[in-house]
Amino acid sequence: MPATVLRLIQIGDENTWGTATKSTAKVMGITAADFSQTNDVESVANLGNSMPSTQSILNKTSAEGTITQRGSYQDLTYWLHGLFGVVAASAAANSTYAYKYSAPAATAVVVGKPFSIEYGEPTSAAYRASGMMVQSLNIKGDADSGQIEVTAKLSGKTLEANTMTTGLAVRAVDLLRFPDATLFVDPEAGPAGTTAVPATLISYDLTVSPGLHMKWFAGSATPADKGTDRWEGTLTTVLEFNAASKAYVDASFTAAVRRIISLKVTTGATTALRTLQIDFGGTLTGAVKLFDDRDGNMTVSLTWTGIYNAAASMLTWLKFYDKHDLDVMP
Repeated sequence: MPATVLRLIQIGDENTWGTATKSTAKVMGITAADFSQTNDVESVANLGNSMPSTQSILNKTSAEGTITQRGSYQDLTYWLHGLFGVVAASAAANSTYAYKYSAPAATAVVVGKPFSIEYGEPTSAAYRASGMMVQSLNIKGDADSGQIEVTAKLSGKTLEANTMTTGLAVRAVDLLRFPDATLFVDPEAGPAGTTAVPATLISYDLTVSPGLHMKWFAGSATPADKGTDRWEGTLTTVLEFNAASKAYVDASFTAAVRRIISLKVTTGATTALRTLQIDFGGTLTGAVKLFDDRDGNMTVSLTWTGIYNAAASMLTWLKFYDKHDLDVMP
């Protein structure tokens, strides 16, 4: 019987959505994963008898999955491609790659990159999901654990038993650490990442959804296409109550508070330089509870909802900058 600890996640680039391809890389740092085939099976009952049903039929089916991993500069890029679509990496002089992503604004349409994902234990419990796309992406970290965790929820076309690709290397990746993170909170006019807020951020929890949904049509029980709706994003920051956080709370008593909240995580130097910066244009929403407690100190939890920022440094509401040594889509 296969051991659950031997499960792998391997990922492959799909040129055509839903056309399965072999994996080209192992996804590293997996802490939890599950995949399922979501079936709409109808049990048909008939008048004239007391039986629950006499027939059953499969009306439609699709694949779903959730992958949670210790965040790394390198592997986060797969999910950012899946969310924003592939962006060309700019190779710097020190042989690192810089990826820049922006959420759509106005009437722009952004369609994420589809993947084939192999999942399971290689010898006897291997499966492959095709047409898998990012339905939501969550990035969270906290000062108590020191970790930054990434969770990608995926939707796709089909899940099938399959032979897992062999020979893929266990890759060295650089893990994202909360001790390497700096919080910046800037006025709506920006520029982003200017005003550092030290000794304040306790936890960070960002969820982004592109409004992805599968589309069924006559002729097939599997999805024939995918679509997107309005993007949404929410950021929750738990802050020590001090002069900086008090200013955000007090401003909310009389007006809508709009800020650019940036998280910058960086480590290393020269050829080993790694950087992740997330710029979030948000407005403070919901009630602010005064106060929560952390080891005898007062804290506040602030929830920010994504809102379009017309400043020249944004011209959107969400940006990612991810720099590392991996050319994810060569």
